[in-house]
Amino acid sequence: MMQRFLASALAILVAASSCAQRSSNNPYEQAIATGQDDIVVNYIEFATIPDEDSRPPRLMHMLAEPGGDRFFVSSMRGRLYVVSSNGNTVDTYLDINDSRWQTRVQSAGNERGLQSFAFHPQFNQRGTPGYGRFYTFLDTAESTPEADFMSGGSRHSHDTVLLEWTADAPSAPAYSGTAPRELFSGTTLFQP
Repeated sequence: MMQRFLASALAILVAASSCAQRSSNNPYEQAIATGQDDIVVNYIEFATIPDEDSRPPRLMHMLAEPGGDRFFVSSMRGRLYVVSSNGNTVDTYLDINDSRWQTRVQSAGNERGLQSFAFHPQFNQRGTPGYGRFYTFLDTAESTPEADFMSGGSRHSHDTVLLEWTADAPSAPAYSGTAPRELFSGTTLFQP
C-alpha cells in the first residue's frame, strides 16, 4: 500500500513540476480524444516542489523517511527536499551545491546530476550505527581526489561519487551535520 502511495505521489510531483511553466494546471493544451478502452486516472496534487533558479525542478526520487512521517524528494540539480506527511510543507533539507560541502553537482546535459539517495534503515534510531546517516549518488565535475574507478574512453566528462552524510539531528527541518564522507568515485570517459 505504501509503495503504491509513493508511486502515485511521485507521479503527482512530476506532473506538478511539468505544469509549473504553464498558466493552468492542465498539462495537456488540447483535449485527448476518448474512447471505450480508456483508462481514467484521477489525482490530487499532494505537494508542490518550488522552482530552482527560476526553472522547474528536475525531480528524480521520493522516499519515505525511515522511522519518521516525512517524505524526501531529490532534484537532479542537487537539492534534497523534505515534505510533510500531508504535503502542506515543502522545505529544502540539503543543498549539495552549498559551498560548505565542497561538492558541486554537475546537472548540465542529459542524465547528469543528483542521481539517487538512500537512508540508512536506522536513520532515526538514536544510539545505533546508522543514526542520522543517508547517502547520495551524484555527478560532479570535480576530479579530486582521484577516482577509484575509470571507465573506458579518452575524454573526461565527469566523476560520479557516492557520499555518506551524517545528520546531527535527523528529524530537524534542515540538514545539520558535517561535510559528507566520500565512499566511492568513478570517472566517466567518452570515446572521441
